[in-house]
Amino acid sequence: MTPLGHLAFTTQTFSLAGLIKLKDFTKILIAYLLSMIVIYFWASWFKPTLWIMYFYDDITWVIFLFIVIYRYRSEPGARLLIAALVGSQVLSGFSHAFDRLSLILFGTVSTGMWEPHNFWHSPLFAIMPCLVFTPIVTRFLKIPNRGLVFLTLYLGYSLHVLADTITYDFPIYWAWPFSDFKWSIYQAFAPPIPAGSGLFGHPFINVGTSAYNAQWGWVMYAAEPAIIAILMVYCYLIYLIRYLLGKTSPSS
Repeated sequence: MTPLGHLAFTTQTFSLAGLIKLKDFTKILIAYLLSMIVIYFWASWFKPTLWIMYFYDDITWVIFLFIVIYRYRSEPGARLLIAALVGSQVLSGFSHAFDRLSLILFGTVSTGMWEPHNFWHSPLFAIMPCLVFTPIVTRFLKIPNRGLVFLTLYLGYSLHVLADTITYDFPIYWAWPFSDFKWSIYQAFAPPIPAGSGLFGHPFINVGTSAYNAQWGWVMYAAEPAIIAILMVYCYLIYLIRYLLGKTSPSS
């Protein structure tokens, strides 16, 4: 899943749990949908090379994350969402930086369960970066309970791992380091013959190639916007149920 997809996915999870206001959820969702429209037509019309990947992956999500932090840092209820986004966007995203660093320094990236991306995207390894950054995030967001911050960071981090398991074909080692079995629900959507024949497994946006992935380059599969759209329906149904429940309750 792309960075903005992770942002929307994490926000929707908090929405389902009732931890974010309807108007705030809607603003973040609109920002994601507008970004999808722009990136889709940009890639379709202008056929850009991998520079659009670096712009979308490395710049766009940073801008959105800082906007969310700036806008909601002073609101107690939204601070947990920010902490979850740090886990989902920043801590789990370090793996891509290490992959690129390995390419720059050594011209290659190790494969299997010891590739930085792969072991970084595992529930057990996630504990370490969340523990390291808990004091920093606690101080920055002024949340007095470190245990609460750690659990929220870990929630965001694990949502990143779950989203990638559903929407992408990179191997996810849920049982790392005890097993090298690779998990990817995406494979259920895209049977290997013919490749990408499943609806969710169809490449929604496919841009360029790279030394890391010479076959596909940068791909956003249809699974990402599809999952976001499905969750969007559920989120608004829950908001509607809560609204009607408030209208019909004896205390209203």
